[in-house]
Amino acid sequence: MTNVISIEDRRPKTEGVADARAAKIRRAARLRRAIEMGAPFSAEDQLRVAQNLHAILEELTSARRLSKRDVLECAGFRIDSTTDSTKRLDTYTFPPDGTEERRGRLAKKPKKYLDFALAIAELAKEDPVQCLCRIFEGASLGTSDEVNLDPEEENWARLATLLRQMASAVIHEENVARYWVEVVKLNGRHDHIAGTLTPSPHPLDYLGSEVGLAGACGYPGDMAPVPSVLLADRSQMPPVTAALNLKDGRALEATFDLRLEIRLALAPVNDSRRPGPMIEFRSRLDAYTASDDLIVFDNRYSDGTGGSDTIRSGVLQGQVIEFRGFPYVDPPEAEFRQGVEHAYYAWEEISPGLLRRLFEDPEHQLRGEQRSSRLFLDLPPNRFRSGTAAACLYADLLTGTLEADLKAACREVTGKVAQLRAETETAVARAEAEAEARWLGRQPTDPLS
Repeated sequence: MTNVISIEDRRPKTEGVADARAAKIRRAARLRRAIEMGAPFSAEDQLRVAQNLHAILEELTSARRLSKRDVLECAGFRIDSTTDSTKRLDTYTFPPDGTEERRGRLAKKPKKYLDFALAIAELAKEDPVQCLCRIFEGASLGTSDEVNLDPEEENWARLATLLRQMASAVIHEENVARYWVEVVKLNGRHDHIAGTLTPSPHPLDYLGSEVGLAGACGYPGDMAPVPSVLLADRSQMPPVTAALNLKDGRALEATFDLRLEIRLALAPVNDSRRPGPMIEFRSRLDAYTASDDLIVFDNRYSDGTGGSDTIRSGVLQGQVIEFRGFPYVDPPEAEFRQGVEHAYYAWEEISPGLLRRLFEDPEHQLRGEQRSSRLFLDLPPNRFRSGTAAACLYADLLTGTLEADLKAACREVTGKVAQLRAETETAVARAEAEAEARWLGRQPTDPLS
């Protein structure tokens, strides 16, 4: 792996946008294929898609970009002067105050939503791929994670719903939408290893976050920091024991564990630029000495193989140790990030199917964060079996500990961006003052001369 990314040698922004765009095209193709093949359209997906279409239509009609009657007609509905567009949309949309009776009337097949996506794209002059992805945002359909009808489905559907509701509250309270509107306009450099933002003449966002991160993967130094918190982690490969050669001449035997972090992130999902909750995937390399002391590497979200994954030092028992070289741990391909280095992150829409795929964990390989247990809180009744990562996540949701950590993550990144903006303004003012001083000495004494 030789893909080294630095401030001097960044990919053009168009490449990052193309990567995110390609993810949307793949998602739309899978949706079309699932619809054509008659894939299961679960009750949770029916509700989620109807909620999405309602929100999209309200947004577009309130902006006077189109009318619901026009959408219905363009989508193939028979419309005349007596047609009540609200009633015709009753089985395809679900407002926040919708009743259980109306939920029971929602369309049981997804085909008509494809027609709605094409109609909205034509009338609003928007990208049909993005329209389709927005309508099916958060649905399991077409993800290879479709949830089949069984007694467990309701548990995963409720978990997905609760995560979205909690995230929506945090996004509103912490003004995360404004954060993403601002950062895509800023110049700056994100050193994700040091955790700093510094002034730069280059764009802070090279990845093209405004297109939406769902289905995309990207190098974290190519974009603004994404507020996220750890939900669970597991090993991506068997542990490897090797020697760390230190600069002081010592050799330190260590056991290396390359783990997959499963995180909750808040970022633009699709091209609406509205942030929403997503699952974020990172690789993290841990190492333990023979006495089981953890070594925290400087570039811990990597595999140590060089390029973007270079590791030069670590912290052991509060002391910095520097390496002459780094052992090769023979890492597998990064999960959820086919064809790129472990230093890249990836994002996927939250859906019941994805949560089940990640957290069902019959072999007990997943390690939950256990926020509530660490704080010795009284745990609420749980939908999931005690001791599992799913049970930890559910408890952290209901006790508010996950919400508190997510708010803290939002405040951390907004604080860094505020500091970047202040430092940039200072640097700009200094540069302007120097230029004006240089010009002032060369001004004519007679303003008319």
